[in-house]
Amino acid sequence: MISKEEYIEFAENGFNIVPLIKTIEKDLDSPIKVFSRIKNKKNTFLLESIEGGEKWAQYSIIGLDCEDSIKVSDNKIEIKTALGTNLIECKEPLNELNKLIAKYKSPILDGMPRFYGGYVGFFAYESAKYAENKINALQRKDSKFDVHMPDIYLVKSEKIIVYDNFNNSIQAVYNANPQKTSYEDALEIIDEIQNSIDHSGELEETSYSNTTGQLEFKSNFTKNEYMSSVNKIKEYIKEGDVMQVVLAQDFYQSFDGDSFELYSALRQINPSPYMYYLNLDECEVVGSSPEILVRLEDSNITLRPIAGTRKRGANEEEDKNNEKDLLNDPKELAEHLMLIDLGRNDVGRVSEIGSVKLTEKMVIERYSHVMHIVSNVVGKLSKGLNFTDALKATLPAGTLSGAPKIRAMEIINELEPSSRGIYGGAIGYISWNGNIDTAIAIRTAVIRDNKIHVGAGAGIVADSDPEKEWEECVQKSKVFLDAMEMIS
Repeated sequence: MISKEEYIEFAENGFNIVPLIKTIEKDLDSPIKVFSRIKNKKNTFLLESIEGGEKWAQYSIIGLDCEDSIKVSDNKIEIKTALGTNLIECKEPLNELNKLIAKYKSPILDGMPRFYGGYVGFFAYESAKYAENKINALQRKDSKFDVHMPDIYLVKSEKIIVYDNFNNSIQAVYNANPQKTSYEDALEIIDEIQNSIDHSGELEETSYSNTTGQLEFKSNFTKNEYMSSVNKIKEYIKEGDVMQVVLAQDFYQSFDGDSFELYSALRQINPSPYMYYLNLDECEVVGSSPEILVRLEDSNITLRPIAGTRKRGANEEEDKNNEKDLLNDPKELAEHLMLIDLGRNDVGRVSEIGSVKLTEKMVIERYSHVMHIVSNVVGKLSKGLNFTDALKATLPAGTLSGAPKIRAMEIINELEPSSRGIYGGAIGYISWNGNIDTAIAIRTAVIRDNKIHVGAGAGIVADSDPEKEWEECVQKSKVFLDAMEMIS
């Protein structure tokens, strides 16, 4: 914990966000048990990484009492604070968002995760209309299937609980404004954060049983409608209009269960590098995404295209055979190479000349149920640009739209019967210093108005089989049916 003198010195040096950190001397079994104490409170979240490297799998981040929010819909920004709500109409909401973030100045502390305060939430697929040249491909639809989500929804996260998975320690963090909050008041808030996890109910961590496969989703497409749309895309490809289009369905069903229990089940059966539970005013979001949309850390941009999939084998020998089969599949390799090029182009739009590099090319990453071909594209953000430029260049991901991207998006808008909402957009954070880490919103469920919505798509190319593409979407959605059945 910094001293009062240090706190005052930070204020004198112009910092308007100063993190106060207190280690909680309490042995709790897991982030699930920690979060269960505050899970019923609105505007809370849990961010985890179950599989991945040490640098970004060490911490689970819990946010609570996120009272301030930013909501963007159709060029209108609604800024909600304790003082009231302010509505701004503008042509470029992402630029306004950057102005809001740029007001904050916070010291960088050693020994902390990438994120310990800032804004957390989602950028819907339709938010890409705020990027240059993409607006005509993303007109909002008024369909009976639409969930009518905001384009962007972010909550301001000042109170954080950091769970260190390696050291089994917990820290309470309060990002105080020393120009408004005294040191003594900030210490009281730290104690309140600790009390919030000391004196509430607790979810017993459950080992969920196998499922029977009896639950089913409805879709915004009939099977014949979807296959007809696949054939239409193949006609566009044959005419040279486009190379690939990701055609998605919205699977939905009534849901009156516990959304956090759903997350707990998903966490068990489908662990991924990006796992999140967001309990927001607008909706609840439960997700397990394997794929970065874009990460910006100290001007370094990272994209990690994923394309090409096989099931995990029953043993190491089967895994090796499946890997070999995947890496020798011409269709999978061609699709992946196309997405590498698209990723390079996206990063190159906002990077210094000569800085874009392919640091990993077509490696296999294994997950709980599947394996993927993965590559890694990096670049150095050009001077004068910021996180909104990185988002504009990359949203939506090529793996969720197609190539060329804008034409693919136009075809998606033509053929899909409803707006995508969160699916195909991004979930993540913006830190006080403008760093971002966002996952592509796949393997993600939105719970709103007692319904659960799960998006799933298939990449349509020249030799696609319409029935197989339909079945691929159905199979991708089933992880949530399994999770729902496990908690029922």
